[in-house]
Amino acid sequence: MTKDIKKKIIWAFISIAIAAFCIFMVLRGAKGMSIGLLKSKLENSNPFLMLASALCMFGFIFFEALSMHALLRGSSGYKKRKRYCITYAAADVFVSAITPSASGGQPAAAFFMMLDGIPGTVSTVVLLINLVMYTLAVVAAGLVALLIAPGQIMIFSRVSKLLILVGISITLGLMILFWLILKKGDIIFNFGIRAVDFMHDKLRMRFLIKHPEAKKAKIEKAREDYKECARLMTGKKKELLLSLLYNIGSRFSLTTVTPLVYVATTGDWAHFNNLWATQCLVAIGSNCAPIPGAMGVADALMLDGLSSIMTEEETFSLELLSRGMSFYLCVILAGAIMGIGFFIRRRKK
Repeated sequence: MTKDIKKKIIWAFISIAIAAFCIFMVLRGAKGMSIGLLKSKLENSNPFLMLASALCMFGFIFFEALSMHALLRGSSGYKKRKRYCITYAAADVFVSAITPSASGGQPAAAFFMMLDGIPGTVSTVVLLINLVMYTLAVVAAGLVALLIAPGQIMIFSRVSKLLILVGISITLGLMILFWLILKKGDIIFNFGIRAVDFMHDKLRMRFLIKHPEAKKAKIEKAREDYKECARLMTGKKKELLLSLLYNIGSRFSLTTVTPLVYVATTGDWAHFNNLWATQCLVAIGSNCAPIPGAMGVADALMLDGLSSIMTEEETFSLELLSRGMSFYLCVILAGAIMGIGFFIRRRKK
């Protein structure tokens, strides 16, 4: 068993422990809330709206698969069927959810692409561009949230506002960094190499930079990947636009789960826009936490945001039900799709 696989297994168990702890703390903090009450809410909910929320949850995976399909077709003409791309997207979602800062999602997706005969260079390009488009989609969702509910961010506590602002800064920073890399790549990568040398040789921060040559080799590899990315996607405006639209669809689908679950369990459409905006701000704020699935941080932000809109009972029940649908069930479904995809590929070989 390789060191990388061992790390993923360890983080999978840590993620399960964090998830169990978060659910326990939410139930503990909810006065009068119980599993029986949640079951009753589900039994009395609108089945069509609950189905719609489940389809939105699946849309998070499905639209990412469509984005990868468009990019694969545009990069080098790899016309893989959409069901293959669903496996890639599911692997990205599942492994991202159980590794810090979603660091394992892209390597997992690349692994399945290479199993299907897609060269490593092409898979790297596709996943890099998809990441850029996902970041743009997060920004687009934030702008829509500000348009439909401009005062929603003010209902959060000071700590939550700070986390959301940090999340916004990180998202915008990534977007600017990606643009600079694609336009002024050599300047950025040369700066990174000089920074490694400066920290190791001048500042003697060797507890951070233990192997400077290995770090610089990674920077050089990233430089080549981005150059290849720019080369393969030159003139592919249609595919890039499709990727952006599909990523927006993916982000918007997941954000819609919470308001749909609320309407399904209460029948009240009055708070739909505010709940959509709240969920969007929670997702942005969660970006500041390098924790698998932002567990704990996302729960705290959601409870804070919901508490000013509804009663305590409604707040805790919606948090558990919507988070259960949009994250925990989504991760389980993605894991199942990934496992089935791997089993099918092994049988074919």
